[in-house]
Amino acid sequence: MHLLLAELTSVGLVERGTDGYRLGLALFELGRRVPHRRLCEAAPPFTEELYEATHEDVHLAVVDTVFPEKPTGRCSTRITSRAGGRLPAYCTATGKALLAHGTPPGLAAALGVGLRRRTPRTIVVPRLLLQDLVRTRARGSP
Repeated sequence: MHLLLAELTSVGLVERGTDGYRLGLALFELGRRVPHRRLCEAAPPFTEELYEATHEDVHLAVVDTVFPEKPTGRCSTRITSRAGGRLPAYCTATGKALLAHGTPPGLAAALGVGLRRRTPRTIVVPRLLLQDLVRTRARGSP
């Protein structure tokens, strides 16, 4: 069994956490190829309407900041996210909005994995991230 888990982990189908094994990101990426993806099928009319209204990037994300869909704006800043990709919530604007308006356990989970620098502007000090999330909440509701 350990050899199988090691192999599944090596290709990203399984991830090993502190509390055991869980499904990996590669399974999500495989799932993107399945024709019956309810979230991704329901979202395009809404993401496209928002894109047409703003001509800015539109992200459809879940709390783990996986981007199932990502129409890109004409004049947008280059962003490293991609449809089907994953970035930590604490280092993306979308993720910060979700954390700022989310639940305390969700925020605790995000802080619990540690804050690793992804860019020169990534906030890696928990106290500073919490201050940033307060500012994000003050800017408005999602």
